[in-house]
Amino acid sequence: MKKLKLLLMAGATLTAFGCATAPAPVYITEAQQVTTLALEPVNLVSDELAKDITGKWSKQLSAESVDTIMMSVKTQIANTKRFTKVIENSIDGKSYIIEPRIKELSNYETPMPTDPNRKQLTFKATVQLDVKFMNQKGQIELVKSFGDKRTLDKKVSSKFPVPPEKKAELYTEVIDVAFTAAANMLGYAFNPSYEMGKITNLNGKSVNIMIATSKIKVMPKGQLESNDGFVVIDEENKVLASISELIIGDGSVTGKIYPRGGASIKEGAKVRVRVNSLQE
Repeated sequence: MKKLKLLLMAGATLTAFGCATAPAPVYITEAQQVTTLALEPVNLVSDELAKDITGKWSKQLSAESVDTIMMSVKTQIANTKRFTKVIENSIDGKSYIIEPRIKELSNYETPMPTDPNRKQLTFKATVQLDVKFMNQKGQIELVKSFGDKRTLDKKVSSKFPVPPEKKAELYTEVIDVAFTAAANMLGYAFNPSYEMGKITNLNGKSVNIMIATSKIKVMPKGQLESNDGFVVIDEENKVLASISELIIGDGSVTGKIYPRGGASIKEGAKVRVRVNSLQE
């Protein structure tokens, strides 16, 4: 894991200066810290990106670039292997929401004393991937943001102005590299794991569970109540029951228990919940 972090840091350092062509991204596909299957699914939403491009950055980019950038971001998020599906422009309250944003764009020219016939164009882009989810009240909450800043240098003729469409192409290129890096950071941070607890009170179908809830509170309720969300297990990790209709408190969760296959559930039984630990 330490080696993996060093590889990621090295990749970011190499692309921070000069040309925007990034080295092959270090996608996390079989890292040792992954303890469960990928989270499913994630919703990639373009509303804020479209506002950025058609509003603040309308002079730099065309409205058509929204689809191009979204397709690239979707591909990069899928490449992280953290999510079984990446769904575009759908918010159903059952999964995480990822909103791409373009925070800053700029460019400038630099003369080249050693070559008066050419000049250097520098394009800069700062992007961000906001991870959100819908809480129990139907409100969209920000969980965490992953940002990256990239620079692209391009040598061109000093005799002719660079047309707007060419500048838009270069902006799209540096934006793509920045989003690739941000998606890689997001994928690394999304680390599916388990939180363990136990049943402290059982009254009919009503159940109270003692469990750490700091990670659970930033999970979409739909994912927590999926088939592999809150479950009761035996000593061999066989699932004995599922738990739904959850009310999440501080250090405890209440809900309704539904045994499977006629299993007998008692107080003190182990509870396992599949969570997403967003690592720093």
